Amino acid sequence: MRKLNLRNTSRLWIMLIIASVFAGCSSVSNTTPTPEPDANAESAPDTAGENVGSGTNDPAAAAVERYLLAKVAGDGERLRDVLCSEMESLFEREVLSFSGVEASVDGMVCRRDEGGDSTHVTVTCEGSINAVYGTESRSFPLTTYRAVEEDGAWRWCGEAAAPAGS
Repeated sequence: MRKLNLRNTSRLWIMLIIASVFAGCSSVSNTTPTPEPDANAESAPDTAGENVGSGTNDPAAAAVERYLLAKVAGDGERLRDVLCSEMESLFEREVLSFSGVEASVDGMVCRRDEGGDSTHVTVTCEGSINAVYGTESRSFPLTTYRAVEEDGAWRWCGEAAAPAGS
């Protein structure tokens, strides 16, 4: 039986430790870290290159804008957050409206209309949803929508008749 040399065994352990350290370091990414979002900044929608919102300070108009952006993106999570309870049964229809087509929201500006009460208002939007179905392009003008406040948040609640004088 061969006798182990303590000196060689120590070297082996040191080499194994060093190899383990280097192996752990090899999984470190060489990419630049993504900066943390500013907690005070508004989050931008995922619609690069599109003119997508007025940056309105009105919460009802902002809810309608979020609805339109989520619908075009087919983003079920965001869409569910802005649908009123009356429209929840139509969730699947809304989220699949533009599935399988290239669609964008262009020139969107939404404003709360005069009138209404503290929890039920109409919001009129300018701009359009543009969609490409194969080789055919279609434009759907934005219109007037109902918005309601439910559980402390404004939500989209369907299309509405345009306010008088529009």
